[in-house]
Amino acid sequence: MCNFFIYGFVLLLFPMTLFADDNIFYHKNVIYYNGDINQHGFDRVKYIHSQHPDVTRITFNSFGGYADVGIDFANWIFKRGLDIEVDKYCISSCANYLFLAGKNKYLNRKSFLGWHGGMFQLKNEKLTSVDIYKILNFSNDCNSNALSDISLITPIDKVMDECLFFKEINVNMLITVYGQVKPVIVYSDKQQLWSYTAEALTYFGVKNIVLLDDKWTPEKIIKGRLVTYFELDEIEKQVITSKFVSEAFISY
Repeated sequence: MCNFFIYGFVLLLFPMTLFADDNIFYHKNVIYYNGDINQHGFDRVKYIHSQHPDVTRITFNSFGGYADVGIDFANWIFKRGLDIEVDKYCISSCANYLFLAGKNKYLNRKSFLGWHGGMFQLKNEKLTSVDIYKILNFSNDCNSNALSDISLITPIDKVMDECLFFKEINVNMLITVYGQVKPVIVYSDKQQLWSYTAEALTYFGVKNIVLLDDKWTPEKIIKGRLVTYFELDEIEKQVITSKFVSEAFISY
């Protein structure tokens, strides 16, 4: 799965006005952030927060943006103990980092979370059992030795920054790439991203999810194409299998 989101998909779904800079604003203890994740937006949030230290929550509509800015932004959110709310959608670096950094993570009934990859990008397009096993080991202590024999597209320093962030918030970094256990062809007639059930999110270490409407029923079909949702049972079986296969492979 390539490490970018297809802009046309988002532009068809959501109005262009949401991407204007003036749609980052303060209202009643909340900062509303509607648009790209970029340095300008992050700086604007920091400025608003300096003027309104009573801010407790940031509410997002974002299809993502720059991953490195996303990690810096998420670290800033995490250190200040701010809550995150997803209004309509939070995709790519928004889901990878910003949503996960929230002290409490508020979801509306139709809030959509979408992943399609993170800093950890492999030259091969499909995650193998050995890859999963090594990613899990790497995420424990961010020791690059655990990534031996893995061909990465992304520079190792970027991968290290991402790993340290996930270690800080105590979430498994496998969450950003798990969808690549399926070959690219599987997504050819579906949306070029994936999501998770609430139980699957908890498995990866995502805590303090608050359902504002007591239910979370995000869209399964967007613009006529199915969104792939991974469930807890499937992930648990895959991880167990990966551990078994990898240990046997390494022993051999």
